[in-house]
Amino acid sequence: MKRWLPWLDQQRPPSCSVGGWRSFQLGLVFLPTSALIAGLALLASLTLWRPASQPRLLSRPLARWLLALGLWMLVTTLASPVPLEMRLRLFNWLPFFWLLLAAPPYLATPAARDRFSLVVLVATVPALLVGLAQAVIGFSGPWQALGSLLIWDLPARFAAQGAGVFPNPNFTAAWYAMAAPLAAARVLTLPSTTGATQRHASWTLLLLLAVALVLSGSRTALSGTLLALLLLSWRHFWKPLLLALASLVSLVVASLLLPGQSPAGLLAQRLSGGLAAKFMPMVQGAGSTAAEAIASGRDPYRSELFAQALQFVQQHPWLGLAESLLRGQPVHQPALLTHTHNVMFQLAIQHGIVASLALLAAVAALVIRPWWNVSHLGLRDRGLLAAALGAIWLHSFDIPSFDSRNNVLGWLLLACCYCLARPTPTGSGHVASEQFPPKAIASGEITAEEIAAAKIATTEITGD
Repeated sequence: MKRWLPWLDQQRPPSCSVGGWRSFQLGLVFLPTSALIAGLALLASLTLWRPASQPRLLSRPLARWLLALGLWMLVTTLASPVPLEMRLRLFNWLPFFWLLLAAPPYLATPAARDRFSLVVLVATVPALLVGLAQAVIGFSGPWQALGSLLIWDLPARFAAQGAGVFPNPNFTAAWYAMAAPLAAARVLTLPSTTGATQRHASWTLLLLLAVALVLSGSRTALSGTLLALLLLSWRHFWKPLLLALASLVSLVVASLLLPGQSPAGLLAQRLSGGLAAKFMPMVQGAGSTAAEAIASGRDPYRSELFAQALQFVQQHPWLGLAESLLRGQPVHQPALLTHTHNVMFQLAIQHGIVASLALLAAVAALVIRPWWNVSHLGLRDRGLLAAALGAIWLHSFDIPSFDSRNNVLGWLLLACCYCLARPTPTGSGHVASEQFPPKAIASGEITAEEIAAAKIATTEITGD
């Protein structure tokens, strides 16, 4: 314990208490393997040991925006005609809004964010090893402890995909897709003085993450990882967009050169049958609905789910399902209401278009703003941005929002984006007043050495 406590205390933001910083890191360490322990530790760090210098919650525009959105969602939830069990699920959004607003003090400095990414990778190792062992040796579970309070899911039917401690390989792949950019950024920034053991461990972790992603079979996670790595590799956001535009232009040109070929038909030929079946009916304006697919005894494709979601949104555009109660309309296919595989469709169905667009605007502002100054960010901070964009991609085509552990990591990545979007103080003279509470300075809780160290760190960050 004497060995680990000093390590946990390193890279602590000056405004955060020692207990809060330790608890925050312990929560991250247990996050993929135990949502219960991680949740309790994160709750303690964000409430019991909240930084005294944190501004009042409603003083931030983002907090007021999310408060208004939360009240709107609360009203539409209470008015929803869906069963009580499904109605309670709609409250899951509100704790994550609070997490986004409460976590930034623990991610305020580059050193703190670097520690955050490192601890996430440390937490990924046991989950990764268990999943790979399940795929290779064939472990099955679940393993339970403390009267089923702690459960490691090792479903036998997903053994070949290495689901491991997650109940579904899609959830497992989602975690790996968010961790992979952090591992890649760490490998690319290893200093020349790094020892051989640490260098080999970093490369091995990145390789094992790639293997686990392929084993998972999740096309969404693989494509999201590739997108994140592209964004990490280039210093400017427009280059991946330019590459995508060039690919689209080449597809159109190829269809003009080949008689009787449309861009959609040509793309269908280039894709595998599974991908073409999932997405091309939506592009071509054909295909059955999700309800028809379920009635026929098969799982619906993404295109069918999206078509079904559009129908629900068109029926109840403003208040979501609450509007159906006001109009006395029956709600059909309730099992599909939370399985749209697109978080914005899901939100629009439950709470209306206004709520969906309001959350989209908040997330877009958090993620896009740091890219304006991406050339001035370190590679590891760019890795956090890339991971956040990868998480958005996952929520556009998959259901990681059903897993609390992936949810927490995604919202913490958004909190990192919030910290990167905030302006950095322009001089070291503001450190004592902005990073340390006046009462702590006056009472002697903060030493002169800590203030001096914070001034040096701020000078290094700002270049003043």
